[in-house]
Amino acid sequence: MNSAETNTTLPNGNELFDEKPRPLEISIATYMIIVLGFGANSFICFAFAHYRRIRSVNNYFVFNLAVSDLLLIVSLCLFEARPAMEKTLSDGDKDKLDLALVMFETFCGSASIANLTVISYDRYYSVTKPLHYAANITRRKAVIFIVCIWVYATVVGLLQMLFLLPNDHFFLYGYIPFLGVFNSLLPLTIALYCYITIFIIASRHLRNNPHRSQDPNAPANILTKNLKITFHILVLVAPLLLCWSTYYIITVVEAYCLNCITLDTVFQEWVISYMSHILASIDPIIYIFLTKDFRKIIFGCFKPTRNRGPFSVSETFHLSTTKSTNSQASPATGSERRIIDGDLISATSYRHY
Repeated sequence: MNSAETNTTLPNGNELFDEKPRPLEISIATYMIIVLGFGANSFICFAFAHYRRIRSVNNYFVFNLAVSDLLLIVSLCLFEARPAMEKTLSDGDKDKLDLALVMFETFCGSASIANLTVISYDRYYSVTKPLHYAANITRRKAVIFIVCIWVYATVVGLLQMLFLLPNDHFFLYGYIPFLGVFNSLLPLTIALYCYITIFIIASRHLRNNPHRSQDPNAPANILTKNLKITFHILVLVAPLLLCWSTYYIITVVEAYCLNCITLDTVFQEWVISYMSHILASIDPIIYIFLTKDFRKIIFGCFKPTRNRGPFSVSETFHLSTTKSTNSQASPATGSERRIIDGDLISATSYRHY
């Protein structure tokens, strides 16, 4: 489902691509995705590498997500260049190139989904187990998680070679359901559970806040904060809920019934085919603007030089991952308080993404 002007059929008779010439507007939109994706993800990688205090355990996962999204954008560039690369290739070599591109895209997409899932769990753990987070989620464990993500992505990408088997039962009834469960259903379930739990903790704190009775505007403030929390959570869940889930649902359905889903316009085909790449350009923007420290870097670039000092990460940067020294502090109290203080989730693990 990527850009080209010819149909490509692999040895088992299945069509890997079925593409038509596209309007100029679609090409422009595609190049905008490439520019935006490279720019936003490169910014996260630069900030992580350049500003030492941003390299928290939390942001290791965000950096890894940016790397996987950058690779997704690279795969989009390769698909765009495919017609030119195939001009000098034989039919057999074209089939090999097409399969290699699909394997690479699946590898990158699987890594991106796994990163989103791990980020969801990391936030959930830092909010629900604040006193144990720093001790249990160390940089070494973060690196182990990241290695596991890339191993998983590699296995999923290589399994695309099942497409080459003369008997397509392994591909249709083994690999396709595997993709639907592990690249869509399971990540979405984990993310929803984690973010709904965070929302419940935040709402409970708002209701039990002892200071609200002293404020005549407390009901309005509680509603505003609840709406703000809801908005943030929807923004974070939307990529998995709307993009990846839709993409894999359509992929699974088309594998069994090619004509069951009809896309009437070239634009609809483009959106579905490039949904993973669109998401790769949106992900970094979400995490940049929901993270105070990343925002400070961006806004600092526009300040006059004479007024701008060295970048300083906010003093509350380590709140969500610092073990309390108060022996009487309770996990619930600590996590609930950090959710509301400051810029909504700005004093929680949310602020680090």
